[in-house]
Amino acid sequence: MEWVNVTIALASLGFAAFSWWMADGAKKARDQAQEDRRRVERQVQAVEEIAASLARPPLSAHHLGDRDRTIVVRNTSSQEITLKELLNESDFHMFGSMTRDREGVWPVTIPVGSLHRFYALMNHGYAMPDHFEFRVEGSDSPIFVGLEPAAEPKKR
Repeated sequence: MEWVNVTIALASLGFAAFSWWMADGAKKARDQAQEDRRRVERQVQAVEEIAASLARPPLSAHHLGDRDRTIVVRNTSSQEITLKELLNESDFHMFGSMTRDREGVWPVTIPVGSLHRFYALMNHGYAMPDHFEFRVEGSDSPIFVGLEPAAEPKKR
């Protein structure tokens, strides 16, 4: 009968070792799955950042060509945009709307695909800024709009 007890003890020890081995394998698999999940989350975040950087900006701006005085801001987004203020207005000697008086510049609503004309005068001797910083209705952060340089006049 003693050999039966020894056999049962050895079998129990074997099953315990097998259970430990299986649990260790499950833990390694779980750890690997968590690492894979973290890696996929980082990849998704990187792809989202790339997609956001490739997205067309909601506004574009360029000079109309009259000695850098008239600036055209176009709504290139799929929804109406309301400009509440120009945050870097101090970069200009004078900045205003072509359709409103100086005190009534803001807000300016630009429908989808439309444009709005602004006038901009620089302080004597200063270069035109290369961007605008607009505060837009419905957004807490400003929108930076690059200002494309004026086209060179055609030579005759």
